[in-house]
Amino acid sequence: MKFIITVPGLFLSPKVIDPWHVEMTPADITHYSRRVDELGYDYIRVPEHLLIPRELSESMGTKWTEPVTTMAFLAGATNQISFVTGILVLPYHDPVILAKGIATLDYLSGGRVTLGVGVGHVEKEFEALNIPFEDRGVIGSEYIQAIKELWTSDDPTFDGRFVQFKDVVFDPKPVQKPHPPIWVGGLSKAALRRAATLGDGWQPLASRPLSELTSMLDYLREQPAYQQRTRPFDIVMQRAIAGETPSGAAVGSDELVQRFGELKELGLTHTSPAIGKARSMEESLDELQRFAEDVMPLCRD
Repeated sequence: MKFIITVPGLFLSPKVIDPWHVEMTPADITHYSRRVDELGYDYIRVPEHLLIPRELSESMGTKWTEPVTTMAFLAGATNQISFVTGILVLPYHDPVILAKGIATLDYLSGGRVTLGVGVGHVEKEFEALNIPFEDRGVIGSEYIQAIKELWTSDDPTFDGRFVQFKDVVFDPKPVQKPHPPIWVGGLSKAALRRAATLGDGWQPLASRPLSELTSMLDYLREQPAYQQRTRPFDIVMQRAIAGETPSGAAVGSDELVQRFGELKELGLTHTSPAIGKARSMEESLDELQRFAEDVMPLCRD
């Protein structure tokens, strides 16, 4: 099992915000990232929204950093921890520019990047960006194929509906071979098919009941493309386990280890640490240190 951290202060979604998140400075964000790197966590997750429709700003929040820039900044400030977009909305991005940015970051960081993608769900954000919402699935699938072509081919050529290139050179290539992992997000059957066919993992950000998750995984694993895989496939879920009981009491280490073990048997490979709410940055880091010392070593493969 590997563990993913979402750094407070990078975005201010009302669903997850605590008061001290608003006060986080770039120096605080850097300090937090360095500390979780030192504690041995595996990934920092960077989410994305580009233009928040004003009418949705109360429910979605307004502060969302650009993910590739954010990952590049924090990669330069850390040593070992990897980075994943969670989730970058593919139709918002020119695939050639995105492929270049991720390949460059993978090259400069020594292979510490995973591309987590989805096709989006906020229709008004698509309207603001002048991107056809109804084509988002087709666009997303095509962009993944074009990005892989640029990352892996010595003579990249692509002739799609939305992107075309030929007689070009693309360098630097990513350090990771055959390419940085691509985790596909989404809860629909179309998303599951996209993950099985084009992805290296499935990243549903929303937690689901165990029975529903089992059904989704069964559907994913039934796909012919999945059954023909020869490389590992990651199952990534944020907040798969809450860090405290409904009464507010902390969940014990032994119980957490047991729960994570059950999720590993189901196929889960990556998740976030289970810690309770913190009242400050330092309290949050203290909780993460306890989890890293008491729980994380017992959940490793």
